[in-house]
Amino acid sequence: MKKLFFALCAVLTLVSCNQQKPYTITGTFDIPDSLNLGDTVIAREPLDGTYVYMLELNGEAIDSALVQNETFAFSGNVKADEAFFAYIACDYAYGIIAIEPGDYCMTIGEEVLAYGSPTNDAINDIDAKVTELEQGIGERLQAAVENAGGYPGDSIMMPFYLEFNDRYEALIDSVYQKNTKNLVGVYVVNILTSGAQSLDELESMLEEYDEYIANSPLMDARRQYYIENESDIR
Repeated sequence: MKKLFFALCAVLTLVSCNQQKPYTITGTFDIPDSLNLGDTVIAREPLDGTYVYMLELNGEAIDSALVQNETFAFSGNVKADEAFFAYIACDYAYGIIAIEPGDYCMTIGEEVLAYGSPTNDAINDIDAKVTELEQGIGERLQAAVENAGGYPGDSIMMPFYLEFNDRYEALIDSVYQKNTKNLVGVYVVNILTSGAQSLDELESMLEEYDEYIANSPLMDARRQYYIENESDIR
């Protein structure tokens, strides 16, 4: 009887993990009525009647949403334990967000931002902390330049750059250590390996990270990019 009970629990757990759960992403725009293209200012074309696209990391279409009253929406189903990254693209923007169960929002402007879901909110928090770090050190750096009446020399400037680099890497690494098996971890490792100049260099960097991240679709897309553009990168 006890074995039967545990077997039943295992089946129920498997069914629960594989259950599809719905998501709805409501989108709006933060795009000005006029756009600067170099020295030229042009009026933005009407958004209504255009489409916003959700794309797989290889560029294949997943879904499209018609823009009406400058809003749009995506809906579908995803397994709770299989959230994924997807590109969002329209005439004015292109960016990546996490697709996971729940009802949440998206804004398309200078960036594509999703908020109101656990993964996207965590990513936004990371970006906000990096921005705060950049601004804080940037203000101190600017003060050093002003006090010197111009460029103060490498001996004064370099410590600021080194401090930013050390604190930035510590921040990103601390996030990774808490998220070794989810999309937040994938996101930060993508940042940490962004300097790779070849497939071999990327693979070498990924050796120190969890297999979940190293074998994630985002890293596979990176691998494919290096394969297809190896001659251009070199």
